[in-house]
Amino acid sequence: MLRVREKQTTPHGGWRYKQRESGKLITATSLPNLVAAVREHRIANDYPIQMDMEVEVEEGVCKEVPEACHDKPRDLIPQRLTIANVVAFTMTLGESILKGNPRVEQDEADRRAVLCVGCPANVQAEGCGGCNSARLDDVIGKITRTGKTKYDNKLESCKYCGCLNRAQVWFPLEILQNHIKPEIREALPAHCWKK
Repeated sequence: MLRVREKQTTPHGGWRYKQRESGKLITATSLPNLVAAVREHRIANDYPIQMDMEVEVEEGVCKEVPEACHDKPRDLIPQRLTIANVVAFTMTLGESILKGNPRVEQDEADRRAVLCVGCPANVQAEGCGGCNSARLDDVIGKITRTGKTKYDNKLESCKYCGCLNRAQVWFPLEILQNHIKPEIREALPAHCWKK
């Protein structure tokens, strides 16, 4: 898989990515700005956004600007799960709920939470939890409309999809499945409620 060699050095003509669904060429002066522009384009057009969207954008950049890239193997499941990644991805999924889509009922959220608590993929994201606790609580409160399960204090993040488990147990399954790549869905443990 091709990856960008120098992320701080802007290639000649700027950073470029073509969104396959729309055919739109998205440009920016920095790689982080390009990722943000792609995210906004996908949200505006209801295109799926996966946890590894940044890697997808890098791969797309390499198609548009091959001289800025080198070959590097791709991991199916991210090795590092940071609080920033988790919050960003959870908010992206939460957009659909905030736009009026329903959340699941309390009994279903509780059933899912029990499965997540006992799962080895229920992992703590890297970063300062204390520094980010207010931000996490704000995200979860907006998405779940203050819904809670009795297992919330044991729910961390899913190492496969990158969502905050306290939030994702409330998401309709169709929303989650639209944002999880088929190969990641296949890699989920057999007991996972998202499978």
